Amino acid sequence: MKHLFMIVCTLLLLAACSGAAPATQVNADDVVQQFQDAGLELTNIQKPERGPESPLPNSYGENITFNYAELGDAGGQIFTCDTRDNCDAVYAYFETLEGLADSYLYRSEAGTVIAQLNSSLTPEQAERFAAVIEGL
Repeated sequence: MKHLFMIVCTLLLLAACSGAAPATQVNADDVVQQFQDAGLELTNIQKPERGPESPLPNSYGENITFNYAELGDAGGQIFTCDTRDNCDAVYAYFETLEGLADSYLYRSEAGTVIAQLNSSLTPEQAERFAAVIEGL
């Protein structure tokens, strides 16, 4: 019985040590702050309510919309998710719209932050946003 206990304990320890460390969670407010720290002037920052009739997958945790000062009323939105899998559905949704609505779509390395940006941005402006998102 003593050996069985030791084997079970060893297996539990090995299982606990073998898992990858969870990614640091980034919330939408953190992303906005990162944009601002990078010198991107955001205005009209809002957290819209989820539309029950919206075709957008409801797998995200937070959504923030914003305007980019250099574009006036145009800007983009940020989605954060608890897991990469949750963001996969949101990312795939925007990828399918790519042909209809020409916009910039970026995702963090961990896959838990997505930025969808207005096509009115110049490639140089979009790259500044991309550098922040891809660095998360």
